[in-house]
Amino acid sequence: MKTEHQPINDAAAAVGTTLSNDMPTLRKGSKTEGVRFLQQLLINHYNYDLVFDAIFGSKTENAVKDFQTKHKLTQDGVVGVNTWRALGANIGN
Repeated sequence: MKTEHQPINDAAAAVGTTLSNDMPTLRKGSKTEGVRFLQQLLINHYNYDLVFDAIFGSKTENAVKDFQTKHKLTQDGVVGVNTWRALGANIGN
């Protein structure tokens, strides 16, 4: 399995510290706890009106596409590395 590594920040990059991508890639049809976590983020932190059911259906896909558009990401409805990063970028603020 290919794992993508990215520097945590400039200081971490200077000492060679990296993060691996272990978040699941999610898309329409996925039925997992990862989808439940995604829905929780979209509902609680980004105010999307979704059913919290762990099923990546049309409403979740549309919310993901809207989120991707608002955050200048490729609007494909797939939650991969870049979408996960954008989702997590502001939840601690």
